[in-house]
Amino acid sequence: MAVKGFAEQVQQQQEVWQAQIKDYQAKLEAASGQAKEEYAKALAQLQAQSEAAKGLAAQAQAAGETAWNDMKTASEKAFAEMQKGWADALSRFNK
Repeated sequence: MAVKGFAEQVQQQQEVWQAQIKDYQAKLEAASGQAKEEYAKALAQLQAQSEAAKGLAAQAQAAGETAWNDMKTASEKAFAEMQKGWADALSRFNK
């Protein structure tokens, strides 16, 4: 995938994640006790993943094609790990 396509994909995913964060903030506010603590941890993880994606997109956009060729595999792997982390955090809300 070209650097522009990768950066756009990450940005789009980050926008979706931001919308989901807003939804889950409402769940956090409605929760109480142990559930609220778990939701707070999950929400913090979601926010961290979203910020990491934002940084990854910016890093990719700043890279030239030559640099992108050097960092492509690592960046794609990092993004896949972010998506997995996102799914893991979401599973806490869906229990």
